[in-house]
Amino acid sequence: MAQWRHALFIRSRYAARILLLSVIAILVGWGVAPTALADDSTSAHNTLRTGWDDDEAGLVPSQVSAADFGQLFSANVNGQVYAQPVVANGVVVAATENNEVYGLDAVTGAQKWSVDFGPAWPASTVSCGDLVPNIGVTATPVYDPSTGTVYLTAKVNDGPDAQHPHWYLHALDAKTGAERAGFPTTIKGAPTNNPSVPFNPMTAMQRPGLLLLDGVVYAGFASHCDYTPYVGYIVGVNASTGAQTTIWATEASASDEGGIWESGAGLLSDGPGRIIVATGNGIAPAPGPGEDPPATLGESVVRLAVNSDGSLTPQSFFSPHDNTKLNQDDADLGSGGPMALPSNFGTTAHPRLVVQVGKDGRVYLLDADHLGGSGQG
Repeated sequence: MAQWRHALFIRSRYAARILLLSVIAILVGWGVAPTALADDSTSAHNTLRTGWDDDEAGLVPSQVSAADFGQLFSANVNGQVYAQPVVANGVVVAATENNEVYGLDAVTGAQKWSVDFGPAWPASTVSCGDLVPNIGVTATPVYDPSTGTVYLTAKVNDGPDAQHPHWYLHALDAKTGAERAGFPTTIKGAPTNNPSVPFNPMTAMQRPGLLLLDGVVYAGFASHCDYTPYVGYIVGVNASTGAQTTIWATEASASDEGGIWESGAGLLSDGPGRIIVATGNGIAPAPGPGEDPPATLGESVVRLAVNSDGSLTPQSFFSPHDNTKLNQDDADLGSGGPMALPSNFGTTAHPRLVVQVGKDGRVYLLDADHLGGSGQG
């Protein structure tokens, strides 16, 4: 039976776990009909993941209490909405755990189009109660305004049984919902740095928001309830052709853990060829300098370089001195996603700054160029 939920789009930048969601647009005006403003194309509004929208110049405290600030419309969608909707040239793109995707008018809420990606996967297959009953589209999509394309990942129960689902990366025309040529891409293969642990679509969970960087869409993976086998993966797909460009594992020469989930926060990029992620429980690094990342990078913040062939290489890392205790307590550093501070926060000595906080509540301010390693005093 189809599950219908009242869906709500909030124009703040949060992608929280929401079971009942309604589509809301915020009207900040002066008694006139609202008009579509700038795109909101990615998780937390930008690839620094700050959540700061400098296009909202009129959104001041006095407006929040004004009579013309509030809900404009609501719309029904089929399924739970965990992914932050994006705004793509006047279209609100909202996706559900039942693998339904909707294009809604950003002003009126009228449905422009809808797409069904196929049967959602039952979470009961691995007895995981984190997100029930179905897994479909969980991660925040990303919109490319230069091509008018929205990219989304979906878990589809289209194999011979529930133990053999597939993960796909879709590319939709934001105006019509039509699939772009060359898509969807089936995510598969083994990571270049851990060929013995190939991507397992049954155990894999894709929670972090997608990143569009230099013509490639990147997705981070962890696992449902730490169900093994899995390691943390980053998968890259060419945004134009749909060809998979890379798959990298957080735990080389290890069989499991080190997932990238970040409570849904998007993969971070603070410049061309740079990706920064945070990992959960796994094989934590031994004390060592930050510019010599080990093969296993659980409980870490990691900066990766995109190589000329599309592969990924860790360049710097940070892991708390008590990372083994974090593992023992299931107090993942990577339960939160890293956020980069705008350039005016930096100094000559430390021009790029990153903030990270995990389950134990400690807030770390890191130099993105030299993350600090582990146990370096």
